[in-house]
Amino acid sequence: MTFAGQSDIGSNAADWLLPQQHRDLVGIIGRDAALLLAGAVFDPARRYGLQYVPAVAAGTSFERIAGLVGDQAARQLCASMGGSELRFPPATAFVNRVRDASVRDHWRDSTLAAKWIAWLHDITERQVRNICRGEPRLARPAALALEKAARMRPRAA
Repeated sequence: MTFAGQSDIGSNAADWLLPQQHRDLVGIIGRDAALLLAGAVFDPARRYGLQYVPAVAAGTSFERIAGLVGDQAARQLCASMGGSELRFPPATAFVNRVRDASVRDHWRDSTLAAKWIAWLHDITERQVRNICRGEPRLARPAALALEKAARMRPRAA
């Protein structure tokens, strides 16, 4: 089932990693809009985000929501959750899953050392090695073969 505002990707198996408040919004306004709204109102200092949803589609709160997710999605949100205040906890499990996939991609498809992959993702080298345990380094043998071929090539005088 596809809701208005949801991308054509269809349902994502990783949606269960989102906090319940995020999942409720995904059902109303779609995944992209829900994550955009939650990310825009999240305050790292408080470790959560707050957004008032007006009962009537008017006012500054409505304008802020409509500016983020679009007028139609904002109206749907007001119709279903109007008069309530949404509290968004951090979506750490979801974010970590996306980060881990990025770490694995860098590990497999680049010649970067674990130290540099860790620096790119703001984690430790040990975390990179734990995330990539059992993953092959596909780019490394290819890079070594290119280096060897370059060394064998006669240099122009």
